[in-house]
Amino acid sequence: MATSNTLSSAEIAQMRSDYEAIGLPDTCIILSGTVAADGQGGGTITWGTTTTGVKCRLDYVSPSFQGGQESIAAGALQSFPSYFLAVPYNTAITTANRVEHGGAIYNVSEVNSGKSWQLFLYARLEKV
Repeated sequence: MATSNTLSSAEIAQMRSDYEAIGLPDTCIILSGTVAADGQGGGTITWGTTTTGVKCRLDYVSPSFQGGQESIAAGALQSFPSYFLAVPYNTAITTANRVEHGGAIYNVSEVNSGKSWQLFLYARLEKV
């Protein structure tokens, strides 16, 4: 009898549910920016709430984890500490968003999405 190495939709759904229950202990807010013209050819960005109560886990990425060197993320040199944010796999988040967690605001510099059997999304954040 042949066996399959492919996970079923039900198995993936159960894994996602289990991960959210034990791996995402916090909540955060996803923010989006709106540009208002300043009358002089520029604009001012106002950040507002897009989604509240997003289950998440925020982890600090120490420089020693990155080899004690500056890293490259999203094609740019990263010389400041960064954070990894884990959120449910179907969360709408892009590099155009910001995240509020525990009263602190973070820019989203990278989102790791589009993977097969994706259980969650990882986003790299930088504190504002």
